[in-house]
Amino acid sequence: MEVQPRTSAEDVPDFAQKSNIQTSDNEANEETEEKVKPRREILIPFWVSPIVLGIGILMFYAGTVAFHSLPAMKTLAEERDYPDDFIGERAKYLLDEFTKIGQKVVGSEENEVLAVDFLLREIEAIDQSRHHAHQIELDVSTHDGGFFLGSLPTGAIAYYHELQNVIVRVKPSSGPTPAATLLVNSHFDTVPTSPGASDAGIMIIVMLETLRKIVRSPQAMRHNIVFLFNGAEEIGLKAAHGFITGHPWRHNITALINLEATGSGGKEILFQAGPGAPWLLNLYAKYAKHPYGAAMGEELFQGGFVPSDTDFRIFRDFGGVQGLDTAFPYNGYVYHTKYDSIDVIPDGTYQHTGDNVLSLVKGMANSPELDVGADLSTGSVIFFDFMGWFMISYTEVVAIIVNSLLTILLIVIVGFSIYLMTKAEKVPFTTGLLELGKICAVHILSIILGIGLCLLLMVIYKAVGRALGFYSELWLLYGIYFSPFYLGLALGPCLYFTFRKLPLRINHEVQLFLHAHALLLALIMIIMTGLRIRSAYLLTVLVIFYCASSGISAVFRLVNHRHIGWIYFHILGLVLPFIFFAYLCTIAFTTFVPMNGRAGPQSDLDILLVVFSCAMALFLGGFIVPLIGLCTRRWWVYGLIFGLFSVLGIILLATPIGFPYRADTNPQRYWIFHTDRVFYELNNNVRKTDAGYMLLPMDSNSYPDFLKDYVPEMESAVAVEEDCTEEIFCGLPLYRVGMARDVPHSHWIPASPPHLNHSVTLTRITNQIPAERMAFQVEGPSRITLYIAPAPGIVIKNWSFIPEIPQVGIPKMPNRRAHFIVRTAGKVLRPFSFWFDLETPDNWSPDTPKVTIAVSGHFTHYDNEKTPEFRRFIDSFPDWTDVTAWIVGYRVYEFN
Repeated sequence: MEVQPRTSAEDVPDFAQKSNIQTSDNEANEETEEKVKPRREILIPFWVSPIVLGIGILMFYAGTVAFHSLPAMKTLAEERDYPDDFIGERAKYLLDEFTKIGQKVVGSEENEVLAVDFLLREIEAIDQSRHHAHQIELDVSTHDGGFFLGSLPTGAIAYYHELQNVIVRVKPSSGPTPAATLLVNSHFDTVPTSPGASDAGIMIIVMLETLRKIVRSPQAMRHNIVFLFNGAEEIGLKAAHGFITGHPWRHNITALINLEATGSGGKEILFQAGPGAPWLLNLYAKYAKHPYGAAMGEELFQGGFVPSDTDFRIFRDFGGVQGLDTAFPYNGYVYHTKYDSIDVIPDGTYQHTGDNVLSLVKGMANSPELDVGADLSTGSVIFFDFMGWFMISYTEVVAIIVNSLLTILLIVIVGFSIYLMTKAEKVPFTTGLLELGKICAVHILSIILGIGLCLLLMVIYKAVGRALGFYSELWLLYGIYFSPFYLGLALGPCLYFTFRKLPLRINHEVQLFLHAHALLLALIMIIMTGLRIRSAYLLTVLVIFYCASSGISAVFRLVNHRHIGWIYFHILGLVLPFIFFAYLCTIAFTTFVPMNGRAGPQSDLDILLVVFSCAMALFLGGFIVPLIGLCTRRWWVYGLIFGLFSVLGIILLATPIGFPYRADTNPQRYWIFHTDRVFYELNNNVRKTDAGYMLLPMDSNSYPDFLKDYVPEMESAVAVEEDCTEEIFCGLPLYRVGMARDVPHSHWIPASPPHLNHSVTLTRITNQIPAERMAFQVEGPSRITLYIAPAPGIVIKNWSFIPEIPQVGIPKMPNRRAHFIVRTAGKVLRPFSFWFDLETPDNWSPDTPKVTIAVSGHFTHYDNEKTPEFRRFIDSFPDWTDVTAWIVGYRVYEFN
């Protein structure tokens, strides 16, 4: 790097002339007693900063390339040369055939018959080609049951009948049957309207191809392998519960590989492991050919920041199984939409996932760690991949030791560096420490200012109707959040260097800003470690590299080098961390930004995104921004570079580029239920009846005004908030309990009644039951939700569903609670019955209802029953939307 010496009063910047501090340069000319010549400063020409920025952009690009890199897909023609390898081309052909079945909703012919037939045909073909060393057992099982899903005292009841699983067990054909079993799971059902290519069709195909390769091998496995082709995940993780609680092959499962999707294609990420199983991470690091995963993702997922769940939870909570949970996070824009097709899956995805799954299954199925009763290490684990090259994992105890030692080492290096600076400047050591303290305060205030600017801009963008303006163009985030943060972060040093009399050279003052940043990171790292937040490893990476670069500078006395030699080691130490955080930044934005499109109108994801943007900006630029102090004309650098990008971001948000949605690739989501409603009073008298379209908001723009120029019916949409004080859950048919949070923001459009293929009824049973017991029979489609809402002062003390009796709050009814039950039928549709006992005060009036029960029958796979009017309404939506729509029968009853 070229440096520019400052040797005269005319050449030094204004701040140096104002400071009037004596020079310590031995080569300086003698001064008269009346005049003090400014110290010799070494500064960098301001025109170097655009070059550094360009290099930074290239390094950031290197991080994004690492994220997007995928292996070449092996073809069928190459199988002769690679007989033991996963063949991605075959997987692609099979997935194309599988997705042509269409949407595979639980209860539909596509899911219960056609998908099962496809699997059985492929498994039979695989069995015909197996090596005699292996034995294949096949079972198509059906399951009835129920369980609590949530966190007591709140949550919902998942209730199910006749759900199907296709299960294959592989074991040695000779010798004793192994005791331990490795479970590999994914699901073949889909959400309504979606062909489910990534969620989770490709995972099903990867399992089939993994099974094919394993049974063709002449080497028998040490442990049994169970491949669970799960027929009902999308309706509440129910088929997994049926297997792990009722199937005979569930016993002695000692490890799990769960395959899922929250996006479409790309790399599958390991985002949950264990719990408390370092040995599992060691196996993943050993056998995964393309490691990709992070403990940060696990913490965010388990912290509720991801609006999804997986079967991993069921196997963990109901079976006590430890395992690995992987999913596609990329391209979440098409997740659970009609665009989740084979066309959007890159060819390299088949090979990346297939290589990993095949190698993991083989390695784990032969690993002694899976032995029943094996003596294994336990404890919370920190894990992350480095650029997809290798996996790093270590226990929480190791993290505590490493982070503590790193902090001590950093303090020693900073102290020694300050000693060298103050000795060279011939000022007391305490002066250097005091200066460091002041700089720490300025640095912290600068960070707060940067975060404040970003939060202010977020509010402004929402106020002017540009919420989610970055939704389709992720690069806008670097203009609208990163740059304002850097404006705040750089303002403190610029003001400090300009207006304060500096006791040390500018070269030393800049180093103190870098030390202040490192100490702040170390403090946060120690606090996070103490709070058992495993994501502290992000800071560990930065502190390690800074200790290395600044330690070298201190040991070789480059701190006082007159050509600022320390800066070369400083920049060299930033290269790998910068690329690593560019890689993480790309992962985070491509994963979490699409989630804003389905997180509801009151989601905190936008605030999380601002905070995360600021954190990533701090990690990427915290050790670079203070170098602005070494530049000549630093205010030009400040204004022209950071100001330019901020203005650019604002301009882009005010143009069509900032419109959030794109046709086919980045749609806006809408859930619409064509609903027929009937409200009954006591004695079965009809209180109210109507029909219309329920519009459930999916993001912060999901309001009728946003579409009124495209969809004429939006003019007649009315908010349901006023109904929420009179009707439980605002009188609307919820599909799942998670919708309760957003239902007050829904809208209702009056329309003619839908055509219901089946009746939706609740009939009270009065014969042969205890006098105080209420019993009912429900009839309707395969998907039914029940709200059982006792009147205030009455509680359910016992019922027929499960031992737990969870409840949820009813919006706008603070004194009332409801019990939420979701029932799903699979292969066979039949009415079902339930009962409950109420605990009622003795003085209860016979004219006052004790309980209100609402029944919603969701006809999720009856597209041919949609009325012409409903079809025209759906078709009127613009091409940049994705509409999930079906028919619902909704009935509300009161009983005493």
